[in-house]
Amino acid sequence: MHARSTETLALLKTSWEVDVGSMVNKIAAMAFAGTAILVSPMASAAPVANGGFESGLAGWYSWGYTSSIGATALATGDTPYAPIEGNASALVVAMSAAKPNENWTCDDDRWNFNCPLPIEFTSSTAPRPSHDQWLNTEGVGYQMPYLPVWPYFRNGAYIARDIDVHAGDSLTWAWTAWGEAADSLSYDKAYLIATNGLQAQIVRYTQGGANSISFDQGGVWSIFIGLAQYEDNQVWGAIEVDSIELHSVPEPTSLALALGAVIALAITRRSLASKTSR
Repeated sequence: MHARSTETLALLKTSWEVDVGSMVNKIAAMAFAGTAILVSPMASAAPVANGGFESGLAGWYSWGYTSSIGATALATGDTPYAPIEGNASALVVAMSAAKPNENWTCDDDRWNFNCPLPIEFTSSTAPRPSHDQWLNTEGVGYQMPYLPVWPYFRNGAYIARDIDVHAGDSLTWAWTAWGEAADSLSYDKAYLIATNGLQAQIVRYTQGGANSISFDQGGVWSIFIGLAQYEDNQVWGAIEVDSIELHSVPEPTSLALALGAVIALAITRRSLASKTSR
């Protein structure tokens, strides 16, 4: 009778250990899954609204010196400019103001203000970005030579919008240059400018160069992508841009909660294992 009781107790203990171990494993799996759900979205890339321009210029403010609707077109498979990714890219053009003649025709100067447009411009009803005026009048331009400054910032074209970021976030994009913008010796550089009204970051286009920035302050930042006619408005240039994405870092509180959950589970499992071994 004593032997049977001992055997029964041993079986019950083994069954209980299996059930508890299985329960702890399930809880751990659920916790890790929850942690992944909690952290992954904040650590992955999130497209800026219509940052791939698949919906045209919706949400983007556009401006062009030589056109009331903005010197901005869409590069699609039906145009001479293939999209960088997807079905469309934004094409921002700083037009030429040269006068065509028998030696310099519209065929030689495709984006000439006096010639038919090779692609119709696309209008946008989006509002001006929050820090547009600051950048155009007294902002970073006066601190950096050969960068878009008043009035050269206006003597070209750009698209712009506001984005809401957290400190530590980064912005990436894909772009390629055409015409004078692709000339490494020209001052008429294409650019991306990001400003929060207090500071700014500027990236000028260079083939194979940087296409990312990081934000050390959170809040609303205005981003501008375009081309300024700094040196010569008798020659056209263009910048094609696509795949604008915001990369967010996990928030410290979320990481702390996730780490705390993992540590608590490890302690619980060790405690239960110790009890079942007695």
